[in-house]
Amino acid sequence: MRRMVFRDIDVLHYTDPACPAISVQPAVGMAMDDVLFENVRIRHEGQAFFVELNPHPTPWAKKQTPGRIRNIVFRNVSLEGPPESHPGREGDGRRVGVGRARGGAGVAWG
Repeated sequence: MRRMVFRDIDVLHYTDPACPAISVQPAVGMAMDDVLFENVRIRHEGQAFFVELNPHPTPWAKKQTPGRIRNIVFRNVSLEGPPESHPGREGDGRRVGVGRARGGAGVAWG
């Protein structure tokens, strides 16, 4: 999958503490290249993170291989809610399958 754009999105409610508002999880060798998230507003409710990039095998697939994420951009992504509920950045983007990702605080690299 290439050249995907997610623009002008409002996430109003997500309460599961284990699930982020944005989750990109390619599997079975799928490549996700040139992805843009732009003008995304998230009403944060205290989850540990709000973005997850996690290429990994899925239990229901016959071929147990991760996918790949490359050239993903987060532009103008904002959090609403009390400042003490905002997460910090976890990880460093160097794990296998994640390349050239750009973002800021609150991005969890899978």
